[in-house]
Amino acid sequence: MGRRRTNQGESLKRIYFNPRHTGSCDSVDRLRRAANTPGNDTRRWLREQDTYTIHKPVRYRFKRHRVFVGGQHQQWQAEQIQRRDNLSTYRDRRVF
Repeated sequence: MGRRRTNQGESLKRIYFNPRHTGSCDSVDRLRRAANTPGNDTRRWLREQDTYTIHKPVRYRFKRHRVFVGGQHQQWQAEQIQRRDNLSTYRDRRVF
């Protein structure tokens, strides 16, 4: 098993770092198809490579608050109410 993984690593290395090859510096799927290796092994090998992990874009997932709106213009009304409260401090507490 260790010998097979070493051979896979060598073939992945040969393909990934050769700019003339179709699977070089591309997606996991293209590299997997070019090297004819399983997807999990290809992902695991790519995670070990600095060139892949450094240039991979970071994806942030922020927690979002869900807003449920019952009708078409209810969301606008809620925003206006909130603004009214915030702006009243600048208008000597007058609310229009």
